[in-house]
Amino acid sequence: SSAVTPAMASSRCGSLSSREGCCRNGSAGVLLASPRIPSSRPLVSSGGPVPARGARYSRAAGQVRATSSTEAKTKTKDQRPSDGFEFVFPSLPQLPTLQNPLENLPNYENFEKASRLAQDAFNTIVVDSDDPLSGARRVAQALEAGASVLGEAIQNGESEALIKDATDAFRQAVAEIEQQQQLGGASPSSASSSVLSSESGDASLRRSAKLLRKFFEKMGAAYVKLGQFIASSPTLFPKIIVDEFQGCLDDVPPLSYDREIFRVIQKELGGEARVKQIFASIEEEPLASASIAQVHRGVLRSTGENVVLKVCKPDVAKSLRTDLDAVYLACRAFEIFDPSLEQRVGLSGIIQDAREAILAETDLEQEARNMREFRNFLERSQGQGVFADVCVPRVYEKHSTKKVLVMEELRGISLADYLEGDVTFKAAASRGQSTDALIIEALNAWIASVAACESFHADVHAGNLFVLRDGRLAFIDFGSVGRISPKTKASLESLAYCLPRQDWRGAASALVGMGAIMGTDEEARGVVDPLARDLAYLTERVDALVQVSSASSAASLFAPPRANSATL
Repeated sequence: SSAVTPAMASSRCGSLSSREGCCRNGSAGVLLASPRIPSSRPLVSSGGPVPARGARYSRAAGQVRATSSTEAKTKTKDQRPSDGFEFVFPSLPQLPTLQNPLENLPNYENFEKASRLAQDAFNTIVVDSDDPLSGARRVAQALEAGASVLGEAIQNGESEALIKDATDAFRQAVAEIEQQQQLGGASPSSASSSVLSSESGDASLRRSAKLLRKFFEKMGAAYVKLGQFIASSPTLFPKIIVDEFQGCLDDVPPLSYDREIFRVIQKELGGEARVKQIFASIEEEPLASASIAQVHRGVLRSTGENVVLKVCKPDVAKSLRTDLDAVYLACRAFEIFDPSLEQRVGLSGIIQDAREAILAETDLEQEARNMREFRNFLERSQGQGVFADVCVPRVYEKHSTKKVLVMEELRGISLADYLEGDVTFKAAASRGQSTDALIIEALNAWIASVAACESFHADVHAGNLFVLRDGRLAFIDFGSVGRISPKTKASLESLAYCLPRQDWRGAASALVGMGAIMGTDEEARGVVDPLARDLAYLTERVDALVQVSSASSAASLFAPPRANSATL
């Protein structure tokens, strides 16, 4: 072919010749260089994807093909198309790394931590929430609840006592600060810092605990759950506070049936006409009121059966999510400013798991599935002749929704009331069976469900076990369930097999499989042999101590009586 003039090559290159780079004609070797300053914007080609820096584009017969720089260098002139060209992107010099000017600030580390915390707060409150303003509303509700509690206390004539409590607490704080200054920063002794007498201090603490309990009850489900935790932790909190918060276990103030509960039932079941079509009556007085739901007795119109309606309180899921998000962010703040806390405890992970478990209790459809699974397990077991005296309420699934659960009514009392109840009911319900035997059968059923079912009841206590009039024991309230992974179940079975056979390496492997060792899988596998040696050594020491104790007991039992001065 004849030589290509610069004008011809320029027309072939088109818009590409005005960009950074050069156009090389394959046959004549004419080189055209662009005098323009390289552009920082990427090259946009209508024929295909944008080439990476250092790549080449070949055009022949209307086809565009990307080739690497290494591949292009190996081509000879004979291999190149006679009527095409190749566009070469030269490599640009590497730009210097820019330093963040904020790194030179004296408190840059704390600034970076605060930035991470703000990002977590934004993701939790705005991105992951369907109501970004719920936090602000909860703050307003907290102020309103606090004012209401104080108003009730003033109406009950407790204003003078509260003012005195506040004044004494202020004086005590001032006295402790003054003593600390006199001691040069050392903390004052408990004796010198005590300003209040024991009796007045107990009375003040009791009044404060009462106000706090009422505030928790007005704030809703998450705070009631916290109150239940306080009531169940006598080793962590003073006895006065634990006793006051016992009311959070089963005496949660009920909501109005007409204004709140019945509206939830109407909305879930399709209006007032549909409710009247399903139920002949619903009692307005609740059977029980808890932190998340309220229970009412009703009668089905079609069959006349007595049923129980468990109804979620209005907006309980939203308030729970907002309050638990606040707790999660507080834990994240502690972990960000103290990274060792996250490594040692993992507070935010624990709160996240608790958040998911508590929010799952607001889904009554999931609770119905949990009850059906446990009921099927009992039916299979009773077919084999076991757990005949254990039952669970039947669920009317066609009348149940995510916020309304309709169950059969079981007549009886809770196990807690049964243990403290009158002798007449015990004699009628026990059918000659001891209370211990009844509880043991229930616990055996629960343990078997842990191994046989995908989920198990995770809130078994005396309030969630009902002793029926016919002597059976019923499990209720399946909102909180636990699950064990297949890997953990297999490890439990392996541990139960290896321990009686003193297979310490197998037992150590089973413990590792259950997650007893923290770290990566490789790190966990690396401690199997040391853990097996520790298990063997521990077992030998325990056996030796048992033998020594048994020998000492036997020696003291058969030893002759020691002579005393009187016999001598």
